[in-house]
Amino acid sequence: MKSFRIDKVVGVEQGFKSEVDLRGEISNTEQNDARLKAYIPTNPAVRALEEIGKALAPNWAQRSRFITGQYGSGKSHLGLVIANLFKLPAEAKSLKTLITRLEMKDEGAARAFIQARWQGNIKKPFLIVFPDPQRENFNMALLAALEKALKLEDIEYEFRTYFQEAVAQLDELVKDPELERRLVTELNQHKMSMAMLRTNLEKFRHEDYRIFEDIVLNATKMKFVPSAHATAGPVFLEATKQVRNVGLSGILVIIDEFGRHLTNLASNMQSSEALAVQDFAEICNNSRENQIHFIAIAHKTLADYASGVVDIDDWKKVAGRFTEHNLYYAQGQ
Repeated sequence: MKSFRIDKVVGVEQGFKSEVDLRGEISNTEQNDARLKAYIPTNPAVRALEEIGKALAPNWAQRSRFITGQYGSGKSHLGLVIANLFKLPAEAKSLKTLITRLEMKDEGAARAFIQARWQGNIKKPFLIVFPDPQRENFNMALLAALEKALKLEDIEYEFRTYFQEAVAQLDELVKDPELERRLVTELNQHKMSMAMLRTNLEKFRHEDYRIFEDIVLNATKMKFVPSAHATAGPVFLEATKQVRNVGLSGILVIIDEFGRHLTNLASNMQSSEALAVQDFAEICNNSRENQIHFIAIAHKTLADYASGVVDIDDWKKVAGRFTEHNLYYAQGQ
């Protein structure tokens, strides 16, 4: 029997990989371009782009979206595509093959997105924010990612949160030798130095903020009461105004592997995490001309995360804030 090599029969396009690292690959020009060139759009994906394009209208009231699909359906790859479409100009060389393929799959839907993105009032790029899905605290993941995105684009904007206020308060307290001694004594119980606490506060670490609250209360006998924002939504609204002032169109937030947050959310609908997700989605939906687009990506549908865990009517408070795009069984479409 004559032998043959399968790689002579079946080819894999350059840029194809089984997994997509959104944050890592978009910052690597070579990997990013290869990914865009390798993308094979499906009908559900192009239709999702058409719907996302509609939300670029200044007064559109639904900008929080949920992309779901089984392993291999291309949902993370679509996330990378969306990030590039929001970031790059229409004439970008790396988008040429991608746009051609989108038009070949569904010309009407592709052209509707292209017109909304580059032929209307929203022609300028967006600031792209990739929150770390591994961070347990949703608000802190958003704030840390926003700060990183602003720095990467050299946008000078120092937003105030209770973390920055905590650092400022710490710097003020250590000016008093006696208070500094008390604070150090308290920190020793946590096996932490003053420098370590300061660094962790600057990284928006929620658990270290709680340590800060405790040591300040014990050392000064007074509770620290911040005046800055405690949640990400208002900070993003202010940041969007600033990025528009420097010539951008708004902010796009994409978080992959969002299922972890939804699982925790479904287990306790009254938790601060549940409220944080709902509040941020609602702020994005109502962002109007100060556009904030929020795209969450996960393997299961929104209904799947609620099934057998939470009352369906309660779950609608969360699900109702998202437009869901299902890529299930999309291969070959």
